Amino acid sequence: MGVNDMLDNAAGKAHKNHGESLRTFLASLTTSGAIFGLGITAYILLRLKFPDYYYERAHRVFSSKWKPRPMSLRMLLSPVPDPHLKHASGFENYLFDRYLHTITRIFITLGFIIMPILIPLNIVHGKNEPGGVKGLDILSISNIGLSHTDTYWAHLLLAILVVVLVCYILQQELWEYSRIRSNFKASKSNDSSSLLIVSRSKGQQLSVDAIQQHFHSIPGGINSILINRDYSTLRSKQLQRDALLGNLEVAETRLIQKANCPKNRLTLYHKNESYRHSSPLWMKYLYRKDRPSTRLPAFSWLPSLPFIGAKVDAIYHFRTEVARYNTEIKQSQQNLDKFPEVNSAIVLSSQRSIRPLFASTKNSRRRL
Repeated sequence: MGVNDMLDNAAGKAHKNHGESLRTFLASLTTSGAIFGLGITAYILLRLKFPDYYYERAHRVFSSKWKPRPMSLRMLLSPVPDPHLKHASGFENYLFDRYLHTITRIFITLGFIIMPILIPLNIVHGKNEPGGVKGLDILSISNIGLSHTDTYWAHLLLAILVVVLVCYILQQELWEYSRIRSNFKASKSNDSSSLLIVSRSKGQQLSVDAIQQHFHSIPGGINSILINRDYSTLRSKQLQRDALLGNLEVAETRLIQKANCPKNRLTLYHKNESYRHSSPLWMKYLYRKDRPSTRLPAFSWLPSLPFIGAKVDAIYHFRTEVARYNTEIKQSQQNLDKFPEVNSAIVLSSQRSIRPLFASTKNSRRRL
């Protein structure tokens, strides 16, 4: 049997199966349930024969602190409470339970809204058996009579409602996932360490030795001390580089627009017959005077003004400045200890000493 014969035999099977009765539908449902039961039976037998593949994961699930919520109508209306977890396995179990809750809420909500509206509209004043519609098809949109096509608007509005509702629920779930995951990571980090900011309004500059001497009696000790530095000059260079990158992008975009202008492509393509493949591509369509240009400021503190300062090629100038700032920023990032210190520090301590640390900081009358 060839491919064409197989396609001919398969063609039209959907039309042959239309108008199935309730008995046929229940028989199909029973067959699907039997296949599902065989799959569950095979899973149980394989689990008993190969327990090593399932025991570890099942042990992690049962050892988690999260317990699934019981099925109830209140569960669909109330949000899932935030978990109080300390292990990643419990967090995964919570997310899976929340996924089931979201899917159940979507389908049950849509079922309560759509079915009571569309089923009566499809049945009342429908084609029914005289119009060639029989079986369970009388519940579908194909049963709508030609004299009552206004009911199609109900299908359209409900379809839009389904899309909006599903997108809204998924957006809310993504926001909740991001919030819960950030809280979970924060709680994990807080279990191992804690930060304390120490500052001095005036007087002598803070030092590591002075901070260690102040907190020397804290149980558990201090993990590390970081003196803050003033990185405003580095930040200023980064902002100036970003501004130059924006100007460079604008200049290159203008160059591409000029090169793609139909007038320039028709006139200059024949004039530039001496164009070599080793030359820049823009020379094939533009003259050097057509490239974007900019004015250099007359003084370093003066911004670029029209008709004042030397006129240079914008793209070459911005590329040179961006490369210069990249070099300076890289050198500054490799020598962070050269930045001036500020009168504040970050103290990193273990969790077991966080309460005495706060108590000592609050009750101490001795200045750093």
